Amino acid sequence: MKFIEKPELGPYMTFQPDKRRPIFNWFYYKEAFSSHLVSQLIKEFEMSGPVLDPFVGAGTVPLECKYEGIVSIGRDASPLAVLVSTVKCRNYDDVFITQASATCDKMLSSIGKEKGRGGYEWGLELFSPEKAFPRRNIEAITSLRSQIEEIEDMRLREFMLVALISILPQVSYVLKDGGVLKIMENKRAGDAKALFRKKVKMMLRDLRGYGVAYDEPNIEVGSAKHLNLQDNSVNGIITSPPYLNNVDYTKVYGMELGLLGKVQGIKEIREGMVRSFIGRNGSHIKMEADYVYEKLAAHIGTPPLIAYAYFTDMLKVIEECHRVMRSGAVCAMVVGNAVLQRLNIECDTILAEMAEDFGMESEVWVGSVRHADVPVKGKLPVRESAIIIKKI
Repeated sequence: MKFIEKPELGPYMTFQPDKRRPIFNWFYYKEAFSSHLVSQLIKEFEMSGPVLDPFVGAGTVPLECKYEGIVSIGRDASPLAVLVSTVKCRNYDDVFITQASATCDKMLSSIGKEKGRGGYEWGLELFSPEKAFPRRNIEAITSLRSQIEEIEDMRLREFMLVALISILPQVSYVLKDGGVLKIMENKRAGDAKALFRKKVKMMLRDLRGYGVAYDEPNIEVGSAKHLNLQDNSVNGIITSPPYLNNVDYTKVYGMELGLLGKVQGIKEIREGMVRSFIGRNGSHIKMEADYVYEKLAAHIGTPPLIAYAYFTDMLKVIEECHRVMRSGAVCAMVVGNAVLQRLNIECDTILAEMAEDFGMESEVWVGSVRHADVPVKGKLPVRESAIIIKKI
């Protein structure tokens, strides 16, 4: 395994460069990498379709593939990720744009006039909407959500739904602080009606100026641990699994999942995800002296329970990637190393070794290094890297 310093790629391992890129920025997804990284990887390895992202997130990989004229596939355990990615990657024509503009105006003018229409029952897992939003915004959001539910055209319905869920952080008292949601009573909450109108108009403007018509990618809800794809069926993989950071992404995006009506299915969603978070009660996880335990013990000694669970799941992901990749295909996987219980866990090294144990070649492209403050031990370097895995 080789380590190659590539600091020029470091900034592209974040969502920051895409915050202003049309269509890519329809939904703010802090955990995403940028489309510039995808483009560079496609060119570097001369990837042809289909290209797979088994952790599709906000759809950066399939959307950039669409711009490159490459067929792609996306999977994610989160229905929120699948919805956002699907809407961003669709083809839209002038008829749709005209219809969407008129529908937006009609919906906004109908707020407060829902006689005979039941209000949308909006459930959040962590707190009630009344604590998280001003009353005027709750009324606007629930009215818009109810009207969206009544739109018969699925493409238009999902387009409007993405516009609505994308403004939730701006119209709430909620602050997303790392892996925690905090209600900040002094936070200014924007006007939901005004921001919804602005968002829809911006999205339609993006389609007029930057929309690309190409094969729509195949994006479905599914776990990267059990891909519903045939053996040897993809020519490349570009992805970024959850980092080993004790963050529960179903909570971070709990407002959005709640507005989708997915609160009752949160347990099933979590079961499909890689376990980067296990909460306070990990009694259901049993560590055994298996391959993963021995691998971690060789690097860090007795592993924390969350690390054992995470790498057990990631072993399944690597096995699935190996299964679906054709001979000669490359998998580029962006990962971050972790500091847990004062242990510096080099996720890139461990995952690359796992891939090699499947008979694949690997190298690690180091994009950036930050330093974590650890009591007693001081500052520990923590890499963010792209693992480059080639199936022989």
